[in-house]
Amino acid sequence: MADSSKTAIPLSFLGHIKDVLATMFAAKSHTHAAGDVTSGTLATARIPNLDASKVASGTLGADRIPALGAGKITSGTFSADRIPALAASKITSGTFSADRIPSIDASKVTSGTLGVDRIPGLDASKITSGTLNASRVPDLAASKIVSGTMSWDRLPFVPISQSDYDALSSTDKMNGSIYMIYEDGE
Repeated sequence: MADSSKTAIPLSFLGHIKDVLATMFAAKSHTHAAGDVTSGTLATARIPNLDASKVASGTLGADRIPALGAGKITSGTFSADRIPALAASKITSGTFSADRIPSIDASKVTSGTLGVDRIPGLDASKITSGTLNASRVPDLAASKIVSGTMSWDRLPFVPISQSDYDALSSTDKMNGSIYMIYEDGE
């Protein structure tokens, strides 16, 4: 006897049911083209190697950036350990710190003012202009003074008797000494 709770489907409909179910559910074993994926997140294993031109945003890890020639770097600031030693002729602006300037021969100094500690002791013949401080002038013999006016306290007094003075020639009397005449016998 037939069970009334069961419905029989004619075999001719099975093909149609299969087509309807295929539009509603994926087959147990199937594949999709990448263009069919329109949402969601792909697992890393599903992403193929990409040409660098395809990376349009984000930040690459340093291990993903190849070594670059300096000519390829067009902006930014290098750390000091990335800058090779340079010939001074390559540096065209800025100011060197004193420890970066080598010793320079005095013949290369053509302007500016040298510090006193940089000027060696000079022979007097090397001084050709200016005025010396009085402490720099040594004691001079009177014969070396040929012009100007000397104060009285700088002139020597030569004690001489009147008779000895009278015996001096006029040239001797004009030798620059001031004679202090004392009375004969004093």
